[in-house]
Amino acid sequence: MLGGGGGGGGPLGNNPISRWLRFDTANKVVYTILGVNSVVFVAWLYAKENAARFGDRRLYVWMMKNFTNMERNIREGRVWTLVTSAFSHQRIEHFALNSIALVSFGQACWNILGTRQFMLLYLGAAVGSSALSVVYHKFIVRDSHRQYSLGASGALTGLATTFACVYPRAQFMLFFVIPVPAGILMGAFGLYEAYNLLNRHVI
Repeated sequence: MLGGGGGGGGPLGNNPISRWLRFDTANKVVYTILGVNSVVFVAWLYAKENAARFGDRRLYVWMMKNFTNMERNIREGRVWTLVTSAFSHQRIEHFALNSIALVSFGQACWNILGTRQFMLLYLGAAVGSSALSVVYHKFIVRDSHRQYSLGASGALTGLATTFACVYPRAQFMLFFVIPVPAGILMGAFGLYEAYNLLNRHVI
């Protein structure tokens, strides 16, 4: 008889991809988010290069419509940009800073929350900060046609705030050298990201 022991470890099977898709460790969750951010960042680089060198702006326009957060996108029905913009970075320094922040305290937050609550917090903070940015630029700055935002800043601020509330005295190494209490460091990070969210064209 052919046959044997059955279903290979459950409904997802036991191959490497299936094991990864269980998202049952902090590394899987954090590095999956980092991987998505990286793919979108490379897409931005390619879109800009294609537009600059060959005058082909089709991909750039598509990225603007689907991976930036702005009032026009919402008005035209692309509400998914409230989420997709949180996985989108155009500048290397912004991508690098948010990547370091995600790896630094994303794993600790997963240990507190687990996968389901971690993702609810991450995506909820992303949507909330995106909506705040749209409202701010439309009703306060009153320049929503020119303003747009992108980046993981809002989502990471949600993680940082949660970690600082649970472990305010935990020590983080600023620049890998200076020990700083989590409450102070996360508060400073949140203020910096809030400033970027509300006062820059691209964050």
